[in-house]
Amino acid sequence: MKNNKFTGLHLLVFALSVTMFTACEGEEGPQGIGLNSLTNISTEQSGDNCENGGIKFEVGLDSNENGILDETEVSATQYICNGINGSNSLTKITNEPAGTNCENGGLKIDSGLDTNANGTLDETEISATAYICNGINGNNSLTKITSEPAGINCTSGGLKVDSGIDINNNGILDEVEVSTTAYICNGLDGSNSLTKISNEPVGSNCENGGLKIESGLDTNANGILDEAEINATNFICNGNNGNNSITRITDEPAGTNCENGGIKIEFGIDLNNNNILDSEEITSTTFDCNTNPTESYQILYSFGSEGTQDGEFLSNEHISIDSSDNIYVVDTNGGKIERFNNDGTFLNRFQTINSPRNIHFFNDGRFILTKSAENIISVSDQNGAILNEWGSSGNGNSQFGFFRQIAVDTDEFIYVVDHNNHRIQKFDTQGNFITKWGQNGSGDGDFDFPWGIAVLGENIITSDNNGIQIFNKSGDFIKKVMIPNVNIYYDIATKDENIFIACGNVVVKTTIDFDNILYIGDGDFSGVTGIAVDSNDNIIVSDLGQRIVTVLGKN
Repeated sequence: MKNNKFTGLHLLVFALSVTMFTACEGEEGPQGIGLNSLTNISTEQSGDNCENGGIKFEVGLDSNENGILDETEVSATQYICNGINGSNSLTKITNEPAGTNCENGGLKIDSGLDTNANGTLDETEISATAYICNGINGNNSLTKITSEPAGINCTSGGLKVDSGIDINNNGILDEVEVSTTAYICNGLDGSNSLTKISNEPVGSNCENGGLKIESGLDTNANGILDEAEINATNFICNGNNGNNSITRITDEPAGTNCENGGIKIEFGIDLNNNNILDSEEITSTTFDCNTNPTESYQILYSFGSEGTQDGEFLSNEHISIDSSDNIYVVDTNGGKIERFNNDGTFLNRFQTINSPRNIHFFNDGRFILTKSAENIISVSDQNGAILNEWGSSGNGNSQFGFFRQIAVDTDEFIYVVDHNNHRIQKFDTQGNFITKWGQNGSGDGDFDFPWGIAVLGENIITSDNNGIQIFNKSGDFIKKVMIPNVNIYYDIATKDENIFIACGNVVVKTTIDFDNILYIGDGDFSGVTGIAVDSNDNIIVSDLGQRIVTVLGKN
């Protein structure tokens, strides 16, 4: 789960697949058979062209028809450079002879991660193979790929992809022949973005067969796009014999089709042979959307140690913050709640009581406190004077088996995790019982020792040994989520539209849809149970295993 740097190379597999499909899939037209277009891929050593090495990409027409791209035939050269950190993603493109895979020959594209770091895509490293087959007769469709510097088109730089029809048959995509331009931009730090390209047989997805393109984030960092990691699937379908097949690639702005922008891919047959994909000729449209740039966090500071003195803890399972971002550490076995300012400086012992379990602050300074020894909940004013108090041991309404996390919604209703009774209870601030839900089990709405709870809009988010469950404020079940690579769930915090979950050795950041999951601090923790998020979006975690509190901020 460590964050790795990556370059536009992962996206290049997709870009090449789409553009080469355009180049090779043209069908029978009015022209005679032209010269073959060849591609030469070679390793580029570290140097002026690529600081960390990479791939040299040469293209041109086989003018002497010897089947080899000679130096004098090279019309364009591009360097695709490796990023820093993590295994390099490699692509190997070789000519495919006429045969079973391609009736008229074409290209074979192998891709995978260079796990042994020898700069060569070995057979055992290949994770995906696809064939881009030649069509029959017609003008050549050309693609020109050049580096795009960091700027308006690509914040972190990337590639500029021009495509069009070689109308004058000179083997070069001249400026006047460019019909479409798109930008393939580099991503930022985070999980690698992977693309899997496979052949799509003739069927409902593609009448004449074609390519299936699947993409997603490599959340488990195994270098393979697993089924569970796929978040987008597109089909690039072959055309029929006769007129040229044309693909038009344009930038798609952020909006309904792509929340974060992306690429619009339109495909059709050039019925009027004008070398332009007119609106009435479009037969399919797909969108390859950008994912959110992956965030990363770093440890800002930690404080605390094991002990009974000020600033030390015996069992710091739960934490909270007030409206001034002061940090409160609940030390249950130490019989105290300690207050620190937002740089970790010890301020005072806020409460000294028997077995405090959790604390939650209202914006006006009032606070809720749960006490495990008596199974009592109290609401106190800003000075600590108790306003209301209720509860006892048992399994009836307003009785509790064992406290865990508490949460408060915007109407000041209080939601209490009744851990040993496998349920949630809801109260108003006067202590009046409103409702309850849950029972011991593994079905939808059941709990197996619930632990965490938080409010996000109209949703109540809970954690237990069954995973994450979402309810409305009346306790009606909405959905259950199991987060990949996580098998234990503790406290939950929310901020704006984001959800933060303490998961023992890692912190998970996600949203209510759980579409994009960020794993934070893997390897830094030994038992994170408590979590809070301050006004500066810093994540504060209570690491019970190390008896410390750690504060993380965005890089």
